[in-house]
This record gives sequence, structure tokens and C-alpha cells, in this order.
Amino acid sequence: MAISFEPASWIIISFYSIGTVSFLFSSVTVYLVYTKSQKDGRYRFYNLLFQVLTIASVNSVLEYTIFSQPMPLFPILAGYCEGFVAKYLGVWSHYLIGLQLSSMIFQVECLVFCFAIKHQNIGRVISYNVVSDTYYYGGIVFFIFTPIGAFVVFVLSVLAGSACCGALVCGAAFTVITMDIFRMLKTLQKKVSAASFKKYQSAVKSLLVQFATSGLLLVPLSGFVLFTLISFEKAQLLVEITLLTGALHPIVNAIVLTMTTSQFREVVFGFIFGNKWNRKVLISCIRKLEVERWYDHVIEKKLLSLVSEFWLGNIVLEKLVLDDFLKE
Repeated sequence: MAISFEPASWIIISFYSIGTVSFLFSSVTVYLVYTKSQKDGRYRFYNLLFQVLTIASVNSVLEYTIFSQPMPLFPILAGYCEGFVAKYLGVWSHYLIGLQLSSMIFQVECLVFCFAIKHQNIGRVISYNVVSDTYYYGGIVFFIFTPIGAFVVFVLSVLAGSACCGALVCGAAFTVITMDIFRMLKTLQKKVSAASFKKYQSAVKSLLVQFATSGLLLVPLSGFVLFTLISFEKAQLLVEITLLTGALHPIVNAIVLTMTTSQFREVVFGFIFGNKWNRKVLISCIRKLEVERWYDHVIEKKLLSLVSEFWLGNIVLEKLVLDDFLKE
């Protein structure tokens, strides 16, 4: 099996391109979270922290795609970094990979905290399963001042076994909290208005979809393990593709966060199509798979609105255009 010890130009270009686009997308999401997010301070802080982590070069946007750029030497269980920091500043690959893994774990932890905070917000409304903030702040202080012992991943020690058990407990706790949130939503629906309930429901669904997109972070590692077990000629190329797939996470997460949050969606669509974009027309055309026709209608509507302001009045003509469009 052939091994290439020189990085291909296409993967370098892809890393820089994905990193640039991800930086722009993440900048937009940080702005939306900061200006249009919910008023709850803790939920807003952790949701913003989840996005800032992506934009601040600690995670996939800059650290993964530009600063480190990991290159595999498959099928050898080794690799090196070709990024800006590794190539020009001489930072060792061990440090860069360690920082990358730590930032991924920290990113998922912030998202889990968002789940816990949203769970408590709903619990306070319906007076169910409310946990005191003392435990919350006490846990933060405990983990900040608890020393970390030597941890060797190559030996199945007691510490490694404890870490595996802790991961299982955290996964089980996350599953229980998620199921409890959906049970609480049924009770919440009877105590709040329809508009408020829709916001709570939308926030929970958005968090679930964001957590699902975090699975892209596991694609590089999963692909590396899979291709190690199943060796074939073009395995190194496929491992490089899985690395690029993991780098797409910030872009996918930004799109998911925007499309699953009504406040963010209104801002983005209003910016693209103008403040007078019609939501009912968009939904009708998407259902009929007539997006191009809807786009033409938007252009026509803008032109007619200029005439309407001079002759008939904006409200009257917009109603006529909309009625004619829906009758077609």
C-alpha cells in the first residue's frame, strides 16, 4: 500500500477554503446569538460560548483548518500537522492535537449545559424538578480547583476505567434530561400561551439538532479507526476526506442554528429578501417545489411596490399581487 509523505495541494486549499467560510458563518451566528437570543442570561451565555468557541480559533474554524491542518500517514498510525502554527512557528503536533481534542470536548460540554439550563427554565415555570443554583456554582468551583492527575491512554488503568464509567454516566444523564424535557413540555403547554410554548419547543429542538450535528466531530476519528481495521489501496485518501468532513461542522452548525431558531431565521431571510418578504408565500412555494417562481414573485413584488407607493398605495397593491399569486 502506497503512503504519501507530502501533503496534497487540494487538501491544503480545501482546509483554507473551509476555514474561511466557517469563520464567516460563525461570525454571523455569534452576532445573532448576542443580539437576538433569549433573555435568559445563563442560556444565552452558554449558547454564545458554544459559538465563540467555534470562531475563536480554538476549535474547527481556525485551529483545525488553518493553524494545525492534521495530515495522516495512513496505514501507519501516525501523522503530522501542516498548518500555519505548525509550519512557521514550530509548535509540535502533540500540542495541536491535544488542544483540538480538548476544544471539541469543551464545545460539547457547553451544549450539554445549554440543555441543563433549558431544562431548569421549563422546570421553574411548571415548578417541577427544580435544582438549586448552589449545586451549579458549587460544581464549577469544584472542577476548577480539582487537580488533574497523570493520565495515560495507552494503559487500561483505574483512572481510564473511571473515565469510561464517567462518560457512560454523563451520556445516561443527558438522555434522561432530554426525555424529561419533552415530558415537561406537555405540561408546559397547558400553562403558557401558544407563542411562548412555541419558543420553548423551538429552542429544545434547536439544541437537539445542534447536538446531532456535533457527530461530524467524530467522523475523522471514526474513519481512522474503521480504515485501520479494513485496509485497502486508497485508504489514505479516504482518511483525508473524513478530516475535511469533520472540518465542515462549523458551517453545518451555523446553518442548523439559524434555520431552527425563528428569531435568527427572520433576520437572515429579511436581510436576503428584504424586510417585506412574505413567509406564507415562501412556505407555499417550498411545498410546491417552486422556489424559483417565488424568487421571481419577490422581484415582481418589489417593482410593483414602487409603483404602488406612487399610485394606489402599498398595502392595496401588495394584497392584489398576493391574491393573484395564490390563485395560480
